[in-house]
Amino acid sequence: MWTLWDAHTKTMIYPPTRLGPPPNPDMPASAKKLYEEARTVAQPSARAAAGLSRVALESMLRELYPDEQDLNACIAAAVKDGLRRQVQQPMDILRVTGNDALHLAEIRLEDDPETVVALLRLVNLVAEQIISEPQALDDMYASLPEGKRQAIARCDSPSPEAE
Repeated sequence: MWTLWDAHTKTMIYPPTRLGPPPNPDMPASAKKLYEEARTVAQPSARAAAGLSRVALESMLRELYPDEQDLNACIAAAVKDGLRRQVQQPMDILRVTGNDALHLAEIRLEDDPETVVALLRLVNLVAEQIISEPQALDDMYASLPEGKRQAIARCDSPSPEAE
């Protein structure tokens, strides 16, 4: 295997360097593809990677909220469903930073791959919180014997006197 280097910047061009952690394995395929693309372009274009990170988040949320029209609406729907502030804030960071990177607004990412790595970590954090953890908890609960789950349901349902 060979490598190709830019003599001026002293950076490797081929094979492309992927920055950031690999995607959460529970991330939907469409979001995972965008996430991997963001990792691949992060070194030469932090702005493009920030935008792709934002789109990866939107892709992930649209799988969960298919009736919503855009990322803002998806985040609002998640908040309405009880999303914790500690998960909403990373979503808003991704939304704002990704938008600003592409629209040349206040946030400048021209030569800042470290910020992109942080954004990618946030995408994984969101996937962990809204996909992986609920799935793991559902799996644990489903592993209880049926009789135990029925007893829990009886205990957890409101009693007729409480109404």
